[in-house]
Amino acid sequence: MAKVKVRAKPGALSDLLKRKAMTQVDAAEATRVDRKTLAKIERGEEVKRETLQKLANGLRVPLSFFEPPELTEPSVIKLEKDDERGLIMLRELDAEGLAALLTTADRVHWHLNLQIVDDEVRRLLEEYEQAVQQLHEYLKFECIEFKGSVPSSLRLQLAGLKKAQVVATLMGRLAEHRIAILGAEYLRWDVSKLEELIPQWENSKHQWCDVHMYKSTQIVELSIEKYGARTRREPVFMGSEPPKVTPETDPPTMIVVDGEVIF
Repeated sequence: MAKVKVRAKPGALSDLLKRKAMTQVDAAEATRVDRKTLAKIERGEEVKRETLQKLANGLRVPLSFFEPPELTEPSVIKLEKDDERGLIMLRELDAEGLAALLTTADRVHWHLNLQIVDDEVRRLLEEYEQAVQQLHEYLKFECIEFKGSVPSSLRLQLAGLKKAQVVATLMGRLAEHRIAILGAEYLRWDVSKLEELIPQWENSKHQWCDVHMYKSTQIVELSIEKYGARTRREPVFMGSEPPKVTPETDPPTMIVVDGEVIF
């Protein structure tokens, strides 16, 4: 399958990092996209669509954030809005790749794509789900105070290694039964709408304002497949993505994305 390549709007990445008070080093650590690729995205050079999606997911913004508002130059490729919207590509995972996905995941969704399993495989899958859940809790919650750094406690680090090793061992045993694990991550957006009175500082009055509050959830989809499956597309519900800028409406609209007001 050919790789789809796109160009982001030049400067869109630096604008986003400035808003989030982040550096490119921070972005590379948070998204697992190397700094050389980040520089290409910043300049508006071609990158794989899935790389740009990975960056958007890691920075918790819609992919459309990097899209030019208008197609003014032939060198800028408008991001596709076709049937791939709402589809993610699941790829075969090893233990290290799974741990990388779990580090930033808010939720894990499972899909069992096997028709028949025997009792031994069923027990292995039950153990595997529990082991993945424990590793996820360790990476996401037990180490939350150490986010962006290495835990100072040796005991905690050893506990994490043990949980990761259990997952790796179970994946090896599943492979012996010709079972593979495919996975991918995506952002789902939920929006709530309300009206609020906001102050108008110019005239010291208050005015009703429509407030649209968008909250992102980072979801990892894991699929249990017959061995030999390398990739598979999975339809997902991505919710209502927030706009890049606040629309001009009457009454005015305030856009809040993950607690941050967008102007």
